[in-house]
Amino acid sequence: MKLERSASVRVRESTLPDAREAGCSDTMNERPAPMSLEDRLLIQDVIAKYSYSYDGGDADGFAQLFVEDAIFEVVVPTQSRPAVRVLSRTAIRKWAVQRHELTAGTQARHYQSGLLFDELTVSTARTRAMLLLVRQGAPDSAPLLQLTGVYHDTWRKTSEGWRLVHRAAHLDRDPGFASAEAGE
Repeated sequence: MKLERSASVRVRESTLPDAREAGCSDTMNERPAPMSLEDRLLIQDVIAKYSYSYDGGDADGFAQLFVEDAIFEVVVPTQSRPAVRVLSRTAIRKWAVQRHELTAGTQARHYQSGLLFDELTVSTARTRAMLLLVRQGAPDSAPLLQLTGVYHDTWRKTSEGWRLVHRAAHLDRDPGFASAEAGE
């Protein structure tokens, strides 16, 4: 098997030494180049910073993980549109401050696992990660499960590093957004 790198960052794989002579086109066996291990690790680092900054009450650090024109959404299965939709880094910071105020007295822990790279190019990426969110207050003897779901993320590589362009938390069940929206 012969592997060659071309200028278009594609890898050509051929098991036949005379593939062109046999009438096979050059693009028939082309596939995208392997994803960069360094970029994968850098994105994983941002995902970890997301949990540590949010759970640590650092709204500024949390917001810096997003691009200026970012979108953050929470999607629940019972609603036809996102239960939460926040537009811009500034609005995401403000949302985080409000959430921290609402949940004062409890400690959140965002566990993100099972990171899957659906796409990774030189400057963009799409990923999915499992979400398990627990909270624990002073009177609680153990953390309480708050919600589960999957984050669907779109990334952009910026001068500051990899940043979230769009993060949508697709929850497995409605943790109370529908009743809050109805004014209950």
